[in-house]
Amino acid sequence: MTEFDARDPDLLRWLASLTAERELVMRMAMRHVFDRARGDPAWKRRIDELTAEIKPSERKLAELLKEVEKAVDMINDVDAAARVDESILPE
Repeated sequence: MTEFDARDPDLLRWLASLTAERELVMRMAMRHVFDRARGDPAWKRRIDELTAEIKPSERKLAELLKEVEKAVDMINDVDAAARVDESILPE
């Protein structure tokens, strides 16, 4: 897994530019994938704040969790692509 910094200013600006629902989905997905997000109290606090702000119904929460699964897959795919051994790529 590539390096992840839960306090990277560019990442935090990008997350802040998203809608509350999309930010929640991406934060939950990143928390699932990256140990540093999982262990960061500020990261969890923001997830809790977004959940309280959105107040999702059970149905909406189920929809959001499906989006989290898709985002986890996307993050893993991007990470795998980033780790491709450059020696096998044509010059």
